[in-house]
Amino acid sequence: MKGYSQFDSIEQSVQAYVRNLNTHPAYSSFRKSRAQMRKADQELTASTMIHKLKGYSTRGSSYNNYLFA
Repeated sequence: MKGYSQFDSIEQSVQAYVRNLNTHPAYSSFRKSRAQMRKADQELTASTMIHKLKGYSTRGSSYNNYLFA
């Protein structure tokens, strides 16, 4: 299916996810925010970083809210 990837293991899927967040131009603001937080010695948690993932899902912010449910 277009827009989806298939992996042989969970490890491979996580590696692809991390690579996507760290390299795709759509997530440059996410990386910038992460770098600023590290520089300020702020804790990086999933709940903090989820809100910085803009444009990850076609569902928009409702997807981010879903992750907290």
